[in-house]
Amino acid sequence: MSSPKSRRTARDRFVPTVETLEARTVPATFTVTTVEDNAANPVAGSLRKAINDANATPNVNAQPDVIRFDIANAERTILVKDAALPSIVRR
Repeated sequence: MSSPKSRRTARDRFVPTVETLEARTVPATFTVTTVEDNAANPVAGSLRKAINDANATPNVNAQPDVIRFDIANAERTILVKDAALPSIVRR
């Protein structure tokens, strides 16, 4: 008696294929986690750093970047001490 495997033919075999999907993009999100500010050396998590990073990231398919605020246990005021904040630009 033959085994089930030996009875299979070439057309019974599964052949995976690749299907192309439409382009999907999401906006970049930068999170502000500190009220610290240093114009000469922007602090990670600062508003200045978030603006600089957003400006340096090209927008794909006209999707704007997002700057989100998540400042825990801190005063909700960001003091801009050293210099004016950079302008927000669209790329």
